[in-house]
Amino acid sequence: MTIEENVEDVPLAPINVGDLVREVCTLYTGLAENKAAKLKTKIGEGLENPVIVHRSSVRQILVNMVDYAVRGSRDGSIEISATMLAGDDRPLCLKATIEKPANSGSGAGIGISQKIIRGLCGVIGGRFEICSEENGSKILRVYLRVLKSPTY
Repeated sequence: MTIEENVEDVPLAPINVGDLVREVCTLYTGLAENKAAKLKTKIGEGLENPVIVHRSSVRQILVNMVDYAVRGSRDGSIEISATMLAGDDRPLCLKATIEKPANSGSGAGIGISQKIIRGLCGVIGGRFEICSEENGSKILRVYLRVLKSPTY
């Protein structure tokens, strides 16, 4: 089963996005502390219930987002959030906000993480963007399709 045609056939499975976000962030807590950064999570309404998505790809995207955020941080806070957006064709939004990004070019491996995220989004029909805010924060966002959500 696939979400749409022209997208590689990646198995779909129900996942609890909130649990997945917390699990992946736990893997990076030590590295964040070594960089004097505080890693926080924020889970939106409806994501404590299972949604059907490309499970392995979503996990891999999250791992690489958190890796990018932690390696690309100097100190301060990093927030990893997941929300459902009403009225969007890609309603699951995964977001990493880096309060104090490291200088450009620092953080070994962040370029690889970015390429992996982009590649996986291409395979499963997602969208990836990086932007900088006026306050100096850097934000990574991934928008993904879901087959079924209890809030829709």
